[in-house]
Amino acid sequence: MDSQPEPVSYICGDCGAENTLKPGDVIQCRECGYRILYKKRTRRSMCFHFHKQKYVGVDRSNLKPI
Repeated sequence: MDSQPEPVSYICGDCGAENTLKPGDVIQCRECGYRILYKKRTRRSMCFHFHKQKYVGVDRSNLKPI
């Protein structure tokens, strides 16, 4: 079972074009050549679990709940 990694979609930071890159590809927009790309958000649902933590050595008077 030698599966190829799935390509990932990125958005160009300059022209906004969608670029699909595979591992090892040059990180560069194929439309304008700009080298800053932003990863698109995943469609997968994600679940985060937050645990109550104790603040040690912290002044609690400034802490506000989010």
